[in-house]
Amino acid sequence: MVVERRATGAVVVRHHLTDERFQTDFAGIHGDKVVLVDEDVMSPDASKGNARGWIYDLATGHVTAVTDVPGAPPLSRYGPQAAMSADGKYYYSASVDGGFSNCVGEIDLATMRGRVVDCANKGGSILYVNSGDAGATWTHFASGGFDGCRVGRGIRMGRPVTIAPDACDTFDTATLGTWQLRTTQSPGQPMQPALPLVAIDGTTRIDLGEARGQSLIVCGGYVYWKREVRGWTPAQDLLRWRPGRSPEVVFRQPEPPSDSAEAMLLTPKACTDGSVLTVAVTRTTGGPFTATVFSLP
Repeated sequence: MVVERRATGAVVVRHHLTDERFQTDFAGIHGDKVVLVDEDVMSPDASKGNARGWIYDLATGHVTAVTDVPGAPPLSRYGPQAAMSADGKYYYSASVDGGFSNCVGEIDLATMRGRVVDCANKGGSILYVNSGDAGATWTHFASGGFDGCRVGRGIRMGRPVTIAPDACDTFDTATLGTWQLRTTQSPGQPMQPALPLVAIDGTTRIDLGEARGQSLIVCGGYVYWKREVRGWTPAQDLLRWRPGRSPEVVFRQPEPPSDSAEAMLLTPKACTDGSVLTVAVTRTTGGPFTATVFSLP
């Protein structure tokens, strides 16, 4: 992994992998701080090692392992389940006291201090740590599987809050001002390529159509998500919405020709400094792939 200055192309950071099982699959930037996380992508899920994270100071060149940040809990095995807040905090999926992805960790990049923000009850787990304009959101699983109750949570004013506390069908979550957004899927239902997306502000509810699971991301006053154009086909749209407006398509990934075996994947990746969304378009034929990354201010 290489970090370059856009203006000059000069290399600022070279991040080297120390284990062939791992791959860098999360990168977050806030000011002069860069968070890079490597995940074990080769081992079976049940035996994956915990993700490994580093924080680079671009101004000084100093690098700090997440494990060396005072108060920071260990990362879980799921490195990409993380978010950077507009006020310079890194939120991530954490495993505490031997649990499986059972907590949410926070590192303040200004003070380089960490803490545990929230944890699941015994036997439960936390997945899908995601962006919210006030920090981050995530989903509580009452049990280890998808057949149990799932409730959304998030952080506001430094404290956890519950999203749709009376519902058990929450999948993804996001917050935007006073609005709470979530995709829904009934417990025990097989995974679907398209999930209903709703926004709620008190008693006001807006149906925003369908979203692909794990694609919600908040950036620059909008919530973005991915939508399959037709079922499981490779053609995809990137949409965005903010209160007072209708959802709009900001990017349409074309479908490959019908005689092509090429698959294409559109993925919202991260929000930088609270205002720049990074999106990856990956093209693959089952072997080596190419990815085009672009940003939306």
